[in-house]
Amino acid sequence: MTTLIKHVNRYCITPSGLELFANFYYPPHCQDRKPRGLFVAYHGGGVINGSRDEEFINEPVRRAVLDNGYILVQPGYRLLIPTNGHDIISDVRNFYDYLASPAYTRTLPENVRPDLGKIVVAGFSGGGYVSRLAAIELIESAKEGRRKGIECTGMVSYFGMGGDVFQPDWAENKTGKSDPMDEVEHLYKRKEISDSPYTPGLKGWENRVDRDMIWDWFRSNGVFVDVLAGTRGTVLRDAWAKANSGSDSVSRMEIVRQIVPEEHHPVIPQIWFETPSNASSFPPSIYVHGTADDKVPYAESVLTVDQLRKAGKGKNEVEFITIDGVDHDLKVPGESECRPEVDEAHGKVADFILRQLRA
Repeated sequence: MTTLIKHVNRYCITPSGLELFANFYYPPHCQDRKPRGLFVAYHGGGVINGSRDEEFINEPVRRAVLDNGYILVQPGYRLLIPTNGHDIISDVRNFYDYLASPAYTRTLPENVRPDLGKIVVAGFSGGGYVSRLAAIELIESAKEGRRKGIECTGMVSYFGMGGDVFQPDWAENKTGKSDPMDEVEHLYKRKEISDSPYTPGLKGWENRVDRDMIWDWFRSNGVFVDVLAGTRGTVLRDAWAKANSGSDSVSRMEIVRQIVPEEHHPVIPQIWFETPSNASSFPPSIYVHGTADDKVPYAESVLTVDQLRKAGKGKNEVEFITIDGVDHDLKVPGESECRPEVDEAHGKVADFILRQLRA
């Protein structure tokens, strides 16, 4: 094996018949029979767009993984509307079930030995929501003994969603509409999809035609949480608004727990992180976020980091790289080039990943 090998593996078929795939990248020097950890990266796109086929991993991080002989994996997952957060959790579980199965083992290049006990998950933008779900799933399955030998040893979040889905960006009704569902009803009637790339020519490019409006729709109407829960309405948005109009003596997280039915707790990661015994079991993690991010609030990363530190996680277990003044592209608005501290952040993330895959 002298070149990078790419495999595209189907890991499941959803109840509606949609095939879900993951891209596996095997670098030349992992054909040595030595156990090799996996870097599993989830693409961005606001959980409504994007594709596993896009080049969404920054080059320093990608090179660190592949040049050191580790396996890079980019799983696809169903995108919101008509899909909901419960469906994405199902996709996450099906993917790791597949990794633990003989079906995956049979696809391996000769002399390649994945070390499933060393998996670092990563999420970029909207993929930050999915990576949180993935890390939680791997932790819980290890506790329950559902997948022996599979373990999450680290998590990376680049300006990731999913840290606080009750931020005003997601949960505040800015339009005043009591029922905005008619605007997306046509999308709920369509088949579920897993590909809506930003790159012209990639599979699913045609899906972008009328999906971009979803982003502005759930931000302006405050219904992101309802979309995750699959309420097909404004139940949680309205409950959040009502609860916050009352006494200030109740904390935000207490309100979240009160208004969200227990059946929907799994689709809201911050509820899981708020329990100290959960947060204390979380693997080492690193977060990169700009304070001027205009798409994913900086506060998303702040809450996850605060919850982990409150549970006793030290600086060596939770690294938070704040980059002042940069936006969602890690650039200062109006500047074409990234500042030196961005390259420094990529280097720190690369070092973190290698530590967790070697541990």
